[in-house]
Amino acid sequence: MRADSAVVDFAFCDAGSSVCSYHSSKLAAALGAKVHALLLIETPSLALKSFRRQFHLVDGWDSEGLGLVVVIASLEAESTDGYHTDVITAQRLAGPRPRFRVTLMDGSGMVRKRWTRVVTEAEVHREVVGGAQHSAF
Repeated sequence: MRADSAVVDFAFCDAGSSVCSYHSSKLAAALGAKVHALLLIETPSLALKSFRRQFHLVDGWDSEGLGLVVVIASLEAESTDGYHTDVITAQRLAGPRPRFRVTLMDGSGMVRKRWTRVVTEAEVHREVVGGAQHSAF
């Protein structure tokens, strides 16, 4: 599925915090110039098999090397690992048809690619590297 070219601005929190002071549309300002992409993992449940598999894969990636921050948006509960949204924000992002999906955004919150399946590091790398040549990545 190609990007829908929409800017998505939402607040997210750091691990162990319930104060969501970071914004998807202001990555560099919030997290430093080396971070220029955001991977949003949306899931109806933290126990969902697709989510667990994606989370396990992402845990082994060189996110820093990709300039990537990973944010989890769960409809059931806030994640205690890494960056996450609160439940209300996850519900707003999910819209009327909540499902597992993975969205890649640039540092200004522009949606670049959206998947409704588990994705690999190579797929994300290809989008980030390809996107860097043609956009704000």
